[in-house]
Amino acid sequence: GYEADDTIASLAEHYKAECDVQIFSADKDFAQLVDEHVSLIQPDPRTGSLKSVGVAEVEKKYGGAENVVTFLSLLGDASDNVPGVPGVGKGFALKYIQKYGSWRNIVANADDIGGKKGAAIADHSDTIERGVKLITVVRNQPLDFDNQLALDNLQKREADNDALYELAVRYGLKVIQRHYALTPPHTPDVTNIKKIADLQAFESIKSTVQTESVVVYPCFSNDPITDRVLLGIGVATEANSAFVIVFDDSSTSADDADELTGLALFDAYSQDLDATNGRNNALQDAVWTWLFQGGFTIITHDAKQLMSYAIQQQLSWNVQQLEDLMLNDYLDRRYINHRDHSLEDIAQRLALYELSNNADEGMSEWLVQRCHAIWVVLDKFELTEEMKTVLRDIEYPCIQVIAEMECSGIAVEVSQFASFADQISKQLAEIDAFVTSEMGRKVNLKSPKQVSTMLYSDRGLKPTKKTKSGGSTDSTSLQVLMETSDDPLIPKILEYREIHKIKSTYLETLPEFVQSDGRIHTHFQQTVTATGRLSSTEPNLQNIPVRKSWGKVIRSCFVAEDGKVLLSADYSQIEMRVLAHLCGQGVLVDAFVNNEDIHYKTAVEIAKEGQAYNPELRTIAKAINYGLIYGMSAYRLARELNISREDASLYMKVYFEKYPEVSNVLDSLVNFAKENGVAQTIYGRQRPIFNLDSRDRVQREAAERIAMNAPIQGTAADIMKRAMCAVHKVLKTDYPTAKLLLQVHDELVVEADPKDAQAIADMLQKEMTNVVSLKVPLVVEVAQGTSWGEIH
Repeated sequence: GYEADDTIASLAEHYKAECDVQIFSADKDFAQLVDEHVSLIQPDPRTGSLKSVGVAEVEKKYGGAENVVTFLSLLGDASDNVPGVPGVGKGFALKYIQKYGSWRNIVANADDIGGKKGAAIADHSDTIERGVKLITVVRNQPLDFDNQLALDNLQKREADNDALYELAVRYGLKVIQRHYALTPPHTPDVTNIKKIADLQAFESIKSTVQTESVVVYPCFSNDPITDRVLLGIGVATEANSAFVIVFDDSSTSADDADELTGLALFDAYSQDLDATNGRNNALQDAVWTWLFQGGFTIITHDAKQLMSYAIQQQLSWNVQQLEDLMLNDYLDRRYINHRDHSLEDIAQRLALYELSNNADEGMSEWLVQRCHAIWVVLDKFELTEEMKTVLRDIEYPCIQVIAEMECSGIAVEVSQFASFADQISKQLAEIDAFVTSEMGRKVNLKSPKQVSTMLYSDRGLKPTKKTKSGGSTDSTSLQVLMETSDDPLIPKILEYREIHKIKSTYLETLPEFVQSDGRIHTHFQQTVTATGRLSSTEPNLQNIPVRKSWGKVIRSCFVAEDGKVLLSADYSQIEMRVLAHLCGQGVLVDAFVNNEDIHYKTAVEIAKEGQAYNPELRTIAKAINYGLIYGMSAYRLARELNISREDASLYMKVYFEKYPEVSNVLDSLVNFAKENGVAQTIYGRQRPIFNLDSRDRVQREAAERIAMNAPIQGTAADIMKRAMCAVHKVLKTDYPTAKLLLQVHDELVVEADPKDAQAIADMLQKEMTNVVSLKVPLVVEVAQGTSWGEIH
């Protein structure tokens, strides 16, 4: 019930009996506190330096501290949302404050003041009184002056390293960490490391391990996934008991390995092993069999990297129980929106434990630190029961599926990339030549400044948005400009940018990711999106344009291996079907149950009286159907479809009248998030949502859009992950030569023998549609061909 201003005022009022008080603030309201013991320190707007405001300065400006509230309530103060009285200036306010004193007396004498100003004061008496209440600070807020805020307890002293470090880590105060040279309170003991480098030593230490759970952390070379070398592995049976196994042959000692394998030198060590006939196969096989087939509960961070290595090396993986800290952190409600789920970040956040990445550090110390960190943070995660279920039933089963997809990769035709890049280069040259001919000079179309000069200075076009360097040349501005101008350069600029991006982002870049087996092995990330969808990196195969012609061209470079075919299984309108399921009944449900064209049906429903169905109306209906899932406003609908806001508002109004169940569901999703602080999928995946009660309309509406979208998109993501696992299981048992290669958006891509193609297509339909029972049917569209572009 108090504001910060009230707390400051109460502190000043109390302490001025014991000492002089300075208030550092530019807020004019604090002038009401100034007396012989209280002064203000404020920035001087003319010089930028700080100035002291005391009794003399307040007397000169306001006629005394006792007049500040009246003065500001008459003049108004935009920072406090105090409107003031129209027409009243500083001179008038000072004159009548000196004559009548309080604001009440000024209002009471409005008739004597007379004229427009007197009438304005009389008319705005309520406004003045409200301003007085807003500006007057509380000076007696109850605070703990006897203990916590006793003056002796507020003396400046040396920083408490541990407490300040914890504060800095919790709130990401990296400048404070650097300024005070803060050090982590907890450091591991790496002085007594047992290093195992031969089979006999391993057998000896193995017999001493009696626990059921072991922490395992690997150290790999930095090679691509197809060529990685396992340099060593750390094993810990409790927090302070770890040993390191170094995979090495007789020509390189364990000590040499430590010298060679700081993070930046993993590649060098890998090359050294290659030069000396590689890893110690007997030792690695023995360690792997013991750890991953011995019935242990394996505790690690990023289990996928261990599993993908096992797949590449054809090592067996038979772990009954698994704890993956990366996935635990991802599903911890406190960190779902957190970007970094690395072990280094987890250890610092949860245990104030800083892991070293020093390249001069030995591999053994590096591994022991990480094993120790895993034990330390193991019991510090806070997963709700719902998220524990998601972890066990959805995320853990996906690890092996994703690992195998990454190892399989997808074949590419590099020569096609080069051929298409040449075609684009010719198109870019033609556009360049056209612009040069039009302008009579060469213009760099990649330079916003040169394009701005060309359009707005040379061509005399009126910019739709101003920038510091002239008119805006972003895509949105040019699209708007194209609607009002027939200048032929505008579409040429937009075309140039689009195809140049295709060339640089895809056709020139993707071939760089082709590995020695002729395939691209993208990395699928489980812990990036807040909705639960997988993301794709190095390279990102999820951002290839779907609807534009160049998207098909790029996908055509991704091909089936010789003698194989690709099959694509794509969920049709899965997010809309989830929305229909949540509705439970109504027009949307009936349309999907009866296998109707939902966009056609919506177009007919929202048509104005007497308006016949037409393709443009279906486009509007489709935009509304999909836009609702993302909380689309009438303003955005109007902008996307280039229709008036009035028409957009009318279409949406009619839509909700025809589909009241949709409106009810969206409202219920927002209300659930307000009551529980999270949005939740039908499987229990949760996403914290903030600002639902914000006074800022933009923030509040953005939060409401997330509350509507997260349960729908998240449920679709959960269904896809369950479908991946179901399809993978059948492929492994019934079609061992087939491989699941990609999961992109709502699509799975499989590589198979042509003789199995139809059977696998039928299987994909069956497994993907039956993976969940919704109140509307799921529909899967399956196609096959020799390239991804051919089937998309």
